[in-house]
Amino acid sequence: SLDETTRRITTRLLEIMGLQAALVVIGLTHGIERSAFNRISATIFFSISLIMAWLYSLAIFDVAGVDAVAATQLKLSPIEGAALSFTGLLVLAGLASYILSEQARPKRGTVMVVGDTFMVSMFGAYFCTARIVWVARRKRRSKVREDPDAPA
Repeated sequence: SLDETTRRITTRLLEIMGLQAALVVIGLTHGIERSAFNRISATIFFSISLIMAWLYSLAIFDVAGVDAVAATQLKLSPIEGAALSFTGLLVLAGLASYILSEQARPKRGTVMVVGDTFMVSMFGAYFCTARIVWVARRKRRSKVREDPDAPA
């Protein structure tokens, strides 16, 4: 039902927001100084990866209606598989960012590689997910046009 879906989505978002607030506190306790740029960058990558992974999973499974059982059995279309792969890579880049953010002085090169991976996976997931949602919306619109008794 709509109420249950709304409650589930809101609960997920509140959990992520709570974790983000904790990240801010942790970042402040580590200190903000000129030499902490790499650590702060890694923390920002991790923070953004949480929101983006939530948003992409919401779009893929709830908005576009991709079957979660089909995903676990690897019975997906190529674009759905690519969207989930990019989202998984985004989560892994977020995890690597978290590990880097907990180091006192992470190496700049490592932070840059993780950041580049993060950006590529975020944009790849965006374009694949946008395509999936666009196709799902077109299917819904064509069903509404064909059914004269459907609510507007």
